Amino acid sequence: MSIEKQSDRSRLFVPDSLGDSPAEWVSRPPDPSNAFVVEYMVHLAREGDSEFILQPELAGYPDRLYVQGIQLRAASGSKPFGLRYRAHLGGSGDTPWYYMPSGGTAVGPFCGTRGQSRQLQAIWIEVTGIAADDLDVYYSANLHQTGPTGWFRNGQMCGTIGESRAIHSIRVFVAERPIESR
Repeated sequence: MSIEKQSDRSRLFVPDSLGDSPAEWVSRPPDPSNAFVVEYMVHLAREGDSEFILQPELAGYPDRLYVQGIQLRAASGSKPFGLRYRAHLGGSGDTPWYYMPSGGTAVGPFCGTRGQSRQLQAIWIEVTGIAADDLDVYYSANLHQTGPTGWFRNGQMCGTIGESRAIHSIRVFVAERPIESR
């Protein structure tokens, strides 16, 4: 069973139990950072590019219009940090790694396709550069006929390969690691 929270453009699904979740899921992620902030936009089938969404809001719709691509950028005023990301696309496989360079208003390239009917089925995101020891990146998705995933972090695969389960929506945020974990 899921709890539904109404958002401005979409619904946010929060699993109320993660008892049968895979071991790699993060059951209770930390709060998003206020100093290191990522924004992201998705390209949706039949709708096109969304606006850039501020972490940790939902980009896309949990129950319709699959995601065909994603682009990440540092939010205005964010401290510098870098990310790299890639995706698995239905019908063509894994993309190469794309890099959002470290910098005040760094913008990463678009990862995926536009107008080719190739759905994102999995995504990986990692923190890069000097900030990699101090930050974690968390991400989750809503999958076709499966629903919400748990939270994944730092390069773990979120989604599926070989099951034709399109990603319908994505959430991403950056968090500062506790001092004792660095």
